Amino acid sequence: RMDIKLSDIQEKINQAQSPLPLFTCLHVKPDVSELMFADWVEFSPYEIGMAKYGTFMTPDLFGSKFFMGTVVKKYEENPIHFLMGIWGSAFSILFNRVLGIKDTAEGSTMEEELGNLFFCFHLLCALTYL
Repeated sequence: RMDIKLSDIQEKINQAQSPLPLFTCLHVKPDVSELMFADWVEFSPYEIGMAKYGTFMTPDLFGSKFFMGTVVKKYEENPIHFLMGIWGSAFSILFNRVLGIKDTAEGSTMEEELGNLFFCFHLLCALTYL
């Protein structure tokens, strides 16, 4: 089970036996705020890419080195458990930074940020029941 790849799922959905799984993650830059720069990356068993730039590739090419649209160095396709960690990246951006609740550049502690995250989660849950 540890060697299952995203492209392996194709055989499970080719005849519409199961729904097409779609996954996303955020591409951010470490030195730029996620409010200023964040691109969505889309994943399916057939292609991976960024709609914003119109760039897509087959899952077996994800992580390979490219130059001017040509594969320069092809690496082995990443296992699905590796990709699952990438797909969780959208949730790792703290909601208080995205919503602008508090400027975290003031040096807030991780406990304060987690407290704000917990507050935002409960607020979102309460709003869904209204």
